[in-house]
Amino acid sequence: MFGYAILEVERTDDMPKIPVTSVEIERAEGLVEECITVTVNSLAEADAVLSRWAVTAPKRGYDKCDFKITFADGETYSGRYDLSFDRTKQDTATLAEHVSRHCSFYSGLYLKTGMPSDMDHMTLAEYTTFLNRHVSEADRASYAAFLETYDLTTYPAAVAVK
Repeated sequence: MFGYAILEVERTDDMPKIPVTSVEIERAEGLVEECITVTVNSLAEADAVLSRWAVTAPKRGYDKCDFKITFADGETYSGRYDLSFDRTKQDTATLAEHVSRHCSFYSGLYLKTGMPSDMDHMTLAEYTTFLNRHVSEADRASYAAFLETYDLTTYPAAVAVK
């Protein structure tokens, strides 16, 4: 995950979010020749790599991809992305959506906004119980601070998929 130091930063609405400087993606499953590590400079470029790899991903199930996003202040966010053949049908089609939804879930954001319509496998009561049992208040605050501090939305106009 990320460090708790970000909790010490007092953010205001007019402060720009900290941008991504690089994204490292490692395909951990799939074709041997595609089980490589690639480093790119943006989330858009990372999505282009994932789209290229998706062509050989399972039509049922997924291949695991590990990733590390590095931000301009040196902070990193690491996780796993489940790559499927048709990324458009995933609830987190882009890497940014994946990270945003993961952090939103663990921050407790859905207690305020309600559950997203595509998360019908869990009621609000079940979500509350899950958070209370498994996610500390400090971790919730850290996930919320991450969403407020780091830019997951800045995309270049177009990225070519090779």
